[in-house]
Amino acid sequence: MGWGQGPSVGIGLLALLAGIGALYVDREFFIPIALALLLNALLRPLVRGLERLRVPTVAGATVVVLGLLGGLTAGGFTLVDPVRTWVSQVPASNETAAHKIEPAQHSLEHVSQAAQAVTEPGSTPPAAPAPPAVPLWVPKTRCNRTSAAERSCRHAALRSS
Repeated sequence: MGWGQGPSVGIGLLALLAGIGALYVDREFFIPIALALLLNALLRPLVRGLERLRVPTVAGATVVVLGLLGGLTAGGFTLVDPVRTWVSQVPASNETAAHKIEPAQHSLEHVSQAAQAVTEPGSTPPAAPAPPAVPLWVPKTRCNRTSAAERSCRHAALRSS
C-alpha cells in the first residue's frame, strides 16, 4: 500500500464510523428494518416451497407468518409453568443469597469505617479485630521418653531457648 492510498483508506474509515454513529443514533428506526430483512431472508425459502406447491405468494406468506406466530404462542404457553415455579422460588433464593453475602457486607462496612476515619482529620481509625490465637511453638528435642521424663526434657528445652 503506497502513500497515495492513505487518504482513501482514511476517508473509508471515517465513512464507516459515521455510518455506525448514524445507526446508533437512529436505532429506533433501523432495528425494525433490520429485523424485517432478517425475517425475509429466513422465511422466504418456506414461501418459495409453498409456491412450488402452487400456493399463491400472499397466501403462502400468510400461512408462514401465522405458523410462526402459532409456534411462538405455543412456546409461551409451554414456558408458563417453569416460569411460575422459578418466580415462586425467588424469595427463598434471595434469602439464601443474603445469608451468603452477609460476611462480605460486614467486611465492607469495616473497610468503609476505616476509610472514613482516614479521610476525616483528627479521628482515629476503628480498632482492628483481635488476631487469631497462635499455638505455642515447642522445639523438637531428642527425648523420646514418655510421662515425667518427657516433660522434664521439654522443660529443659524451653529453658535453654
